[in-house]
Amino acid sequence: MIREYAQSLSNRGNFLDELEVFKIKGGRDKFMSLFCYDNDARTYVSENRKIAGYNGIIYLAKEHILDVDGETFIEGRDAAADLIELLIDLNVPYKPFFSGTGFHISIPQDSFKWEGHKDLHLYVKEALSNKDIFKFADVSVTDKVRLIRCTNTVNTKSGLYKVPLDRLLKDMDMSEITVKDIKLFASKTRVVDTYGFREEVEPIFDAFPKKTTSITLTKPKTAIKPSDEFGRHADPVNYPCIQDMLKWTGYGKRHAIALRLSAWFRWRYPENVVKLIMRNWADQVSEANKPFTHSEIDRIVESAYSGHNGNGNNYGCNDKIRDEFCKQSCRLYSAKKDNNMIDFLGMAEQAVAFYQSGIKPLNVGGLYNEDFPIYPGELVIVQAPPKCMKTMLIHNWVAAFKKPTYFLEMEMSPRQMYIRHVQIRGGKTYDEIERDLRTGVIDFKDDSEWLTIDYKPCFPFELQKRIDLMSIKPEIIVVDHIGLMESNKYDMNGKMEEIMATLRDVAIKNNMVVFAVSEMTKEAMNSKNSVPAIAASRGSARIGYTANKVMQIKAYRDNGEINYLILECVANREKEGLYVHLEPINCRLIKTYKGIDNG
Repeated sequence: MIREYAQSLSNRGNFLDELEVFKIKGGRDKFMSLFCYDNDARTYVSENRKIAGYNGIIYLAKEHILDVDGETFIEGRDAAADLIELLIDLNVPYKPFFSGTGFHISIPQDSFKWEGHKDLHLYVKEALSNKDIFKFADVSVTDKVRLIRCTNTVNTKSGLYKVPLDRLLKDMDMSEITVKDIKLFASKTRVVDTYGFREEVEPIFDAFPKKTTSITLTKPKTAIKPSDEFGRHADPVNYPCIQDMLKWTGYGKRHAIALRLSAWFRWRYPENVVKLIMRNWADQVSEANKPFTHSEIDRIVESAYSGHNGNGNNYGCNDKIRDEFCKQSCRLYSAKKDNNMIDFLGMAEQAVAFYQSGIKPLNVGGLYNEDFPIYPGELVIVQAPPKCMKTMLIHNWVAAFKKPTYFLEMEMSPRQMYIRHVQIRGGKTYDEIERDLRTGVIDFKDDSEWLTIDYKPCFPFELQKRIDLMSIKPEIIVVDHIGLMESNKYDMNGKMEEIMATLRDVAIKNNMVVFAVSEMTKEAMNSKNSVPAIAASRGSARIGYTANKVMQIKAYRDNGEINYLILECVANREKEGLYVHLEPINCRLIKTYKGIDNG
């Protein structure tokens, strides 16, 4: 079997023998595929120059990796400890790793009943879900062409290695590991004792392809098993929790699921239809030694109508059982996750958790010997007239921080952005870079994997989809500029309201910093009087109220050329301010004390 090996997120489609991938040691952000392939994958990549879209047969690796993360290190550690407890209860061997930010738990291939299949990733996902693995592990890390970090390589985000934890756990339990312990232990590579599992393993996870049971006239009580064929299932945006509960088989949760299903149908269909559906479902989950009779399901249906003193049962999205089957594809998912109605004590607890979590802001002020932190979840607007180096300023910031960045650039070409990137990072002149390019010299090709630039405009709702497609979650989003985003709204205020609401949601839901460039109104550019900064942007009513911080650039020119800039924070929901003078030098914006503006 072969495995995809990615030397960076922008260098995919390489393949190595499965065992060879584990000999890789050192370097930053090296990845391997979660599943294994045969030579069909290599052929597909050679023809299509990408692995995305591959729909051939995939295979389980000798060690299947479960990914565990949390909002904080403590949350991730505790989830990993709980997952280990569950694996012990299931009698499944495991190997724990620190991933550089979270945890990876390897389990043996032999713990699955499986065969190579184009939909194996879906069957593995279902098998693990049926054993409650995804109560603790990340369910999204089951994609067909998913990448996962190689052992003993550095995670750029934290500067720590992915390392095996077996030696560390000889002296302490998983739940006892501290941030200090892990920083010390993962500061260098560690020896991997063995590859594969030596002990014999009983297969506990059934990942065999599911067969559709045909209709039979001689056994009318035998239910038709749900089909997984494409086009024969419901739209995943419409209550996927109900859809998956209808597909469920087994007996451990039959009664609890039946209560939820009958209550859900009770509010939508007549009682005779509800009984037909629920009896069919009861046949599906009934087993010879553990029958689920029609009389039993009829009693459950009756409780859906007569429960709660005749008001009937009703289970919302936050119900424990329904939440286990919840998926991001659901049209109600965002509303559910955004339900933040809390009391004063809840607010206090969130504030304490925030300051104790160790979250580090992007200190933009620190680039200029000032203090101006920007925290994950904040939306920052940079506004100025045209040709005032707005994009260049933000490019300077992301080049300084080198955090995983998604840059939606709708004004400049890839050639222009490359030259500017090299000017900012290398200090070269435009002519020097052009001369290098003519001889094929490429600068920073091994130290710019953190930057992804997208040149295609999109509608606001498409932005989240593009972020979700990225194999590494970005920490910084840049939109240049918001006026060039597509919209079906012709009124500028309406367009800005839609765009700003989306950018705010992207920042909060993904816990990212979002920088967005905004145009200034003609009134603001032409006015000889001072125009309120909050009203300087087009569509300013929504921009001013939605952004966490509004930054403004004033350009001072000499014979048409920009001599220096003033960067000022003109609106901030926090306490810090920023006011600095910047001089452009080969696309670098350097703090200067020239031309102090006396007002």
